Amino acid sequence: MTTGIDYSAWDHIYVSDDEDITSPFVDTSSLFRMRHRVSRESCSSCGEEMKEGDADEEKETELKKVQSEVERLKKDEKSFQLLMEEHERDGKKLPWNVDTISKEGFSKSVLNISSSRKHGTLEEKVEKHKTFVEKYAEEIKHFGMLRRWDDSQKYLSDHPHLVCEETANYLVVICIDYEIDEVSADMREENKACQLEPA
Repeated sequence: MTTGIDYSAWDHIYVSDDEDITSPFVDTSSLFRMRHRVSRESCSSCGEEMKEGDADEEKETELKKVQSEVERLKKDEKSFQLLMEEHERDGKKLPWNVDTISKEGFSKSVLNISSSRKHGTLEEKVEKHKTFVEKYAEEIKHFGMLRRWDDSQKYLSDHPHLVCEETANYLVVICIDYEIDEVSADMREENKACQLEPA
């Protein structure tokens, strides 16, 4: 069992109820200094309370400013809403045409133009065509013999280097050769492939 706190040491403390009469155990000069200090502290706390009152007034003025700003913003919002409604009404009054009822789905254009493209002499163009044909003759012939549109598209997407003017020119040459040899069925297929090729 724990023992409580022994308060018997404080049983003989002298406590005075009367402030005017000083205790014989207290030095009077120290008591007066202490009372003077306490009164100064209470006066300074009154000053702080006054300062707090000023701070409260500043807070109130700032609160009023903020409230007036909020009211002004609400008025601006209402006027903006009215302007938006008026704009919508004006938009409904416009005549219906492509510009007013349709919206742009996407806006992207890709141009396949190389900046290093040079306009050379005729000999240079012929040499370029020859080297291209020598390099890709089998692939161009295979592309020319494809019968279905989807197959042709897939082949060109798998071989994008064939999408050029040289391929179209070589397909025309093949068509002319077939026509000279009177192989019209093959010429028709090559002609279709030639039409697929952009010039």
